[in-house]
Amino acid sequence: MVILAYSLGAVGLGINAWFAWSRGSSLPDKVLLSSLGFIAEAVMFFLLSQAKALWVCRQRGSFAVACIVWPVLFVFALTNSLGFASFNLSEANTVRAERITPAVADAQRRLDILSASRASECLKRGDKCRQLEKEEQQAIESLREARAQVSSTADPQIASAAKLITWMSQDRFHPSADDFAMLRLLLLTLLPQLGGLVLMVAKQRNL
Repeated sequence: MVILAYSLGAVGLGINAWFAWSRGSSLPDKVLLSSLGFIAEAVMFFLLSQAKALWVCRQRGSFAVACIVWPVLFVFALTNSLGFASFNLSEANTVRAERITPAVADAQRRLDILSASRASECLKRGDKCRQLEKEEQQAIESLREARAQVSSTADPQIASAAKLITWMSQDRFHPSADDFAMLRLLLLTLLPQLGGLVLMVAKQRNL
């Protein structure tokens, strides 16, 4: 458990240091912000175990200081973890939403053909020109719908989770995909910051 707690703490350290680094505008800013994120996460990781030891040793004043400092560090670490999780989930979904499927490729090809035909035919406007313009607009709409379909399936995990809960509850509960997206974001934000709590529990026998 101690090894796992330290492993979880190392993940939290990496997340806070990396995200704080990405917030800087220049190299000195990046170094300072990354150092702040790393140190704050490290102090928060050990502070719970230290607070427990202070309580056992009846050092109430120091214990009270630890109880005041830890929530501040925890909130700071959570904001960095939230930024890291939301940024990476958004980037991954964007990449998947922009992938080229056969339906998107076909719609794009039809639009390109109609655009080329409309450009050559509409040198002199007529009935055929107007018909091609209308077909081009329909092709644009078809391409938009094909891309929207790809975007809606960019994150199948949350859509499948919502369907699974609906099926398991026999239609009693109908969570949306957004509900599971928020739940996943919460877990990805919170879990890396629980290393200190796990360490405090793992060291119980030593106190």
